[in-house]
Amino acid sequence: MVRVVIERNLKELTAFIGVSKRLQSRDWRGELHKGVIDAGRKTRTKVSKAVSQQMNVASGHYQSYVVANMRFRSNLGAMSATISASEKGGQITDFKGLRNLKMGGRAAKRGGGGPTGTVRSEVWGSSRVFKRSFASGGGFFALIRANGARGNSTMPKAFWTHDPTGQARDAKGRFAATGAQKWRTRRLRGPAINKELDKDQSLQVFLTFGPAELDRQIDKRLVKIMKW
Repeated sequence: MVRVVIERNLKELTAFIGVSKRLQSRDWRGELHKGVIDAGRKTRTKVSKAVSQQMNVASGHYQSYVVANMRFRSNLGAMSATISASEKGGQITDFKGLRNLKMGGRAAKRGGGGPTGTVRSEVWGSSRVFKRSFASGGGFFALIRANGARGNSTMPKAFWTHDPTGQARDAKGRFAATGAQKWRTRRLRGPAINKELDKDQSLQVFLTFGPAELDRQIDKRLVKIMKW
């Protein structure tokens, strides 16, 4: 009698099943998510430095303005990490090239749409004078158009011309007309980080560094999982 015996080595199949189970376990999902978090945090650092250069943040303000206003959160269920930033614009003192010009100077007269400005800054790396801006009491402010009770027809002293009575004048030195445009004063601010993240240098850094770093972090952990 002929007897045929077929043998199979199921060692590799058993090992593969074991890997599959590990991949589905909460512990290993957590391990992979740590890779997502590490990649996200490293990318946030790169993007923070890029957006700081992009906005031309002043020396000594990187930590207090950029880092302090960056946001990071992760989601295990979605296996994701999100980088975001504050929607509030930075104080104008956070940026390079800040100075107050003479009201009668050429640069200060390049405003428009109402009283001209005197505050110059180099936000975005380009020197500019903010419209309807002025310095007062060590702070920097801007006038914005207003209606009704929120407005005030009296111009700030920074926009007055010399007059012994102290009466407010318009930008051309004339007495302000009755019913003239009303204004209200606010602190002068520069760009908000959240509006800068998805463009120019910061976007390019994210697209170049982020995916590559995510691959590195995930691959490193997959090697541990795949060890049979």
